[in-house]
Amino acid sequence: MGQVLQSAPCLLSERVLLSHKVPSTSSPGTYISCIHLRPEQLVARHISNWPSNDLLRNVDGLVVGIILWLANLFYGAFHAAAWNEHFPSSTEKWLWRASAAYIASCGGFWVVLNSAVSRWARLNSFWEKWMDGEKSLLGTMALAAVVVLCGSSFVLARMYVVMEAFLSIRELPASAYQTPQWADVFPHL
Repeated sequence: MGQVLQSAPCLLSERVLLSHKVPSTSSPGTYISCIHLRPEQLVARHISNWPSNDLLRNVDGLVVGIILWLANLFYGAFHAAAWNEHFPSSTEKWLWRASAAYIASCGGFWVVLNSAVSRWARLNSFWEKWMDGEKSLLGTMALAAVVVLCGSSFVLARMYVVMEAFLSIRELPASAYQTPQWADVFPHL
């Protein structure tokens, strides 16, 4: 151990917090070097069973985008199914409709944007340069404005749909309290 420390003095300065000699229990009169590691060496840098981006490493960005687009489309379409349902006020009904349509069309905006980038060489070169790190202040500001505007309105639309689902319970129509027809035919708990 002492030979290792003498041949690699960097162990003492960089990797070892403290090194001192303690008496040997096996052979009296001799000393053994005792090495205390730094605390950061006792902690794992990566947890092997923790989820990471390894799960999607072989999936193309276009495939992930299409999956997210379809998820938004179905989520928006599911809420648009309540297009003509009862709402406490006409304002709430129109906000519901606008939110459901916006959520469903956000993925379509992604498809339109990708199509536009692939068709127009100037837009494609801007995007490629921006992705490679050649960012102009004006281009970054324009892109940031679009992302902030679309992203915040998407979050607000989803929040409204969830909140309105609970808020509309305050004023249900009388038909909501009637027994459904299928309950008379099929046994249920």
